[in-house]
Amino acid sequence: MGVILDSKKIFLFLSAVAILLVATSLFVSILAYGYHRWHPTLYYLFDVDTEANIPSYFSSFDLLFAATILLALGLIRRIERSKDSKYWLGLALIFLYLSVDENISIHELIIKIFWRFHAPSDFDNFVWLIPYGTFVLVLAVVYFRFILSLPPRTRLLFALSGVLFVSGALGMEAVGGLYIGVSWYQPIEWEKYGDLTYYLIANLEECLEMFGVIVFIYALLSYAERTWDGLYMYAGKAADKPRKTMT
Repeated sequence: MGVILDSKKIFLFLSAVAILLVATSLFVSILAYGYHRWHPTLYYLFDVDTEANIPSYFSSFDLLFAATILLALGLIRRIERSKDSKYWLGLALIFLYLSVDENISIHELIIKIFWRFHAPSDFDNFVWLIPYGTFVLVLAVVYFRFILSLPPRTRLLFALSGVLFVSGALGMEAVGGLYIGVSWYQPIEWEKYGDLTYYLIANLEECLEMFGVIVFIYALLSYAERTWDGLYMYAGKAADKPRKTMT
C-alpha cells in the first residue's frame, strides 16, 4: 500500500501546527510578562525559547523530515546516475545535523571552546553566529550552480526558505542578543532582562525558522511531484513503481 506525500496537504498541516504553537507561545509569554500571570507548566511546554519542549520537538521533526526527503531525492538521483545526487545527499546530512542540534544544542559547544581562550563576556551570545554564518556563505558558494540548475519555481522556493530560516536563526538571534545586552550563557536575572519585548523577538525568530523549514519541505515535495509522480511511502509489499512523468 502506497501513500503519496502530497506537498500542499503537508504544507498546510505543518503550517497550521506551527501557527498554533507560535500563537500558544505568544499567549503564555504575554500572560507571563505582560500581565504577570505565570503558569510554569504551560510556559515550559509551549515557550518557543525553551529547549526540550513541544515547539522544539516539532522543529526537530521538521528538520528530520526534510533530511529524509533530501535523502530520498539524493538516492533517486544516484540511481539515475545524475551528477547532482551529491548535492541532495549533502543537504540531507546538513539537515540531519540541524535536527540533532535543535534538540541538544551542539552549537553551544563552540561557546565552551571559546571560553578556553577568552573569559566569558557579553559577546558570548554572538560567538556561534560567526562560524555558522561563515558556513552559510560557503554553502551558498558551493551550491550556487546547483541552485541555478533547478526549475525556476523550485529555485524561488529554495531562496525564500533560506531567507526565512537564516533571518530567524542568525538575524533575529543577533537582535535578541543585542536587546538582552548580557550573556544568556551566564547566570542572570531573567526577570530583569527577559521582558515581553525580548520574548516577542524570540517568538518571531522561531516563527521564521519554522516556516523556513516548512517552505523548504514544500519545495522538495513539489519538486518531486514535477520531476516524477511525487514521493510515496509504502507499507507491506511494495506496489508497482510510480510512473515517471518527466526527467
